[in-house]
Amino acid sequence: MRQQIHDITSTLLRRSHVCKGFLLLLILAYAYYAILLTDGHPTHGEHALVTRPNGGLNLVFDSMAQHLLQGRFDVDPAIVADEGFRVNGSVVAYWGIFFALLRLPLALLPNGFGLDVTRLSMLLAVCLALVIKLETLRVVFYKAVGQPAGVMYWLLASTLALSGPQIEFLKGSVYQEVCLWAGVFGAAFVYLAVTGLLLKGFSTKRFCGLAAIAGLALLSRVSTGIELYAACLLLLLVTYARAITRVLPPLSILILFGCATGFVNDERWGNPLVFADYHVYIYNLYHPDRLQRMADFGLFNITRIPLSLLYYLLPVWVIRNHTADLLLSANYTRLFDFTELPPSSFLLTDALLVGFAAYALRSLILVPPASAIKRAQIAGIAAGLSVGGMLMLTAISMAFRYRIEFYPLLEFCAFLGLYSYLRVPRHATTQHIDWRLVAGAITSIVASHGVLLLYKLSGRSGASLQAAGFFAFYEERMHDLLMKLPDWLYGSVAP
Repeated sequence: MRQQIHDITSTLLRRSHVCKGFLLLLILAYAYYAILLTDGHPTHGEHALVTRPNGGLNLVFDSMAQHLLQGRFDVDPAIVADEGFRVNGSVVAYWGIFFALLRLPLALLPNGFGLDVTRLSMLLAVCLALVIKLETLRVVFYKAVGQPAGVMYWLLASTLALSGPQIEFLKGSVYQEVCLWAGVFGAAFVYLAVTGLLLKGFSTKRFCGLAAIAGLALLSRVSTGIELYAACLLLLLVTYARAITRVLPPLSILILFGCATGFVNDERWGNPLVFADYHVYIYNLYHPDRLQRMADFGLFNITRIPLSLLYYLLPVWVIRNHTADLLLSANYTRLFDFTELPPSSFLLTDALLVGFAAYALRSLILVPPASAIKRAQIAGIAAGLSVGGMLMLTAISMAFRYRIEFYPLLEFCAFLGLYSYLRVPRHATTQHIDWRLVAGAITSIVASHGVLLLYKLSGRSGASLQAAGFFAFYEERMHDLLMKLPDWLYGSVAP
């Protein structure tokens, strides 16, 4: 009896320490994200979490929400500017209405729709994503080794918090807000998928959760929504191929969200299947070559895949050749509307995730799951989650924020790889870790912060990069930043 009491007490104390460490990590991460998002001034200045600007693109979802309350689906042309689309005499935006729905509570405040809450929304999103990912990590450790504790656990938890999509998109704008919320839906989907595989299986209730997440993603960022829809449908197919009654509830949810999205599309574009008509994009007025490129190669084309892979994995395009032109610039100019800075690679910013994802592939090949249905479920989820990445690899533009589409697949595979890694007896002692994991964690954290700094310095165009070269380009940007530093320290400007 005394030994049992001692064991129970030890377990409770251990769980208490884990909970305290978990809460401390969350609090520190949240504060750190707020600092990065606001360039050090979360409560005042033009980059504060909540501001009242005179105008600008960051108010586009305020305008969308205000018009939704009037039964309209257009936006203020002065706010959306060249990011709008002219359709039948009105100007609309292609972003999903989810972000307008988030801002509906602003209607309760005096002049609430004039408040810029973009950074506050981004902070909420990145914090939610972290909680979900840490909970997924806890489940993996619990299932593999019996407890979410030890040096390895905290190393991986810290790496999740301080690298990849938790860090590299913290540049305040509506573009990144959309991506961070897409990251939330992706993380939630991966959580339900991983825990379904490792713990309780895929019940009808879990499938309804997966379907609801996919539907919300479709109302926010269509490419993310499509990949989550594909993963959910494929998982349904392989799990309940002969049980149609169990498919109906989640399938009904998918159809409901699909109909809602189709209704919004019809109100905007006059066609429920059109998410954006780039023939009426206002930005084309300043870049008429885009229409010809779209006519020649389309919005999506598989011939772009090799160059896109270089962009996301090995960004040699920033190197200048012997004629002082950017390497492969002619190919990129012919096939793509733009190639956005900064240069980056998943092999650096997400070295640890890539390593565990590779380990998952190795484990599935050498030691396949005992159940054929589980193998089919893993394949279905992975195939569905690859859709968003394939869309980005074939897309007419390459933007840094498009990286978000690859993370659901990468994180899904990485969590499964971690589980397989921990199941190996020599890896099960979580108090000691392989030096390669430490190297991967350090690489991921340092590279993600470096890329974020370059992202904040880059602006929207790489034209100056062609003229000056990579090092001279960023040296000039860094010089400008240092010149502003004294004013920034006093909060009068943001760097």
